[in-house]
Amino acid sequence: MATKQINLHTVLKHLDLRNLNLYRSYSRRQEDRKEFERMLSFVLPLWMSGCVNHIEQFKLMLDFNEHINLSWWELEGHPELRAKLLAAIGLGKEVRHNFHFRRRGRQTGLTELLAYRYPDIRKDEVYLWCSINTEAILLEMCQNHGVQETERETILNEYRSLLS
Repeated sequence: MATKQINLHTVLKHLDLRNLNLYRSYSRRQEDRKEFERMLSFVLPLWMSGCVNHIEQFKLMLDFNEHINLSWWELEGHPELRAKLLAAIGLGKEVRHNFHFRRRGRQTGLTELLAYRYPDIRKDEVYLWCSINTEAILLEMCQNHGVQETERETILNEYRSLLS
């Protein structure tokens, strides 16, 4: 039997209207909770970060950067707080959202790792990240994300060649 999928537009509408109890409504059934948490980890922030109206987009972008971008990954184990954060930046009315999709070209191990940790990172920001972070920080990130030993050496070589 096919599982019922959560309607993205309904979720966005409730987030726009600042429904802080949205997570609780999807956490009653385990299947719904898992689906909602999967959407919450990556898809919903990309949809919530943009809307069609330019004036509303500016306000949403400021709120998104101030509240979501600063602590999103630290709240990885707290999906209810993530849902409440997204609802808190809602505009109080239903708006039409557009998906901020970043097209990815061919990626190296380094850019793939950084894109996994920072989903909104651009190619020009990879060099900036490398210039302000040390090899030790990169190695720690590799360990935290379970990068294999052979891949770590490749990523370190890419890091070194980018800075040279």
